[in-house]
Amino acid sequence: MPRAIHYQGHAVCADQIREQNRETMSEAEVAEIYEKGPALILEDERCCAEYLHQGDLTKMLQNKLDLVFMSECHSELAAKIFLDSGASHVIGVKNNISDAAVTKFTSTFYQNLWQDSSTICQSFHTAVNSMPQKSDFFLLSNHPDS
Repeated sequence: MPRAIHYQGHAVCADQIREQNRETMSEAEVAEIYEKGPALILEDERCCAEYLHQGDLTKMLQNKLDLVFMSECHSELAAKIFLDSGASHVIGVKNNISDAAVTKFTSTFYQNLWQDSSTICQSFHTAVNSMPQKSDFFLLSNHPDS
């Protein structure tokens, strides 16, 4: 069974972060966040932003994840961070997508992966082909044949 993380949520681009934090963060604080490079933005117990930078994520993962499923719009950068941090396969979404499309894709993907014993890549392609319209899901992989 693959070792996996499935994240379902929302994502924003860097310009939106800068605009949203204009009143609460100084330019120096914003600059410090960007200096450390790409980061995932998580919430702490007080609903405040916590930045998990790529270097820290690499240390945490230690090449032990087979799959990261980023079920969020505009997840290209986050997916690349996970891939570059050692995840073998990362699934993400390029643009805005409806909840119904996410549910259909996700159900088909996991059904193929768990019940049909397909590989991650096979399950991904089956899920893409099950979509009635062009799919905005993408797969990044360090092991394209698995």
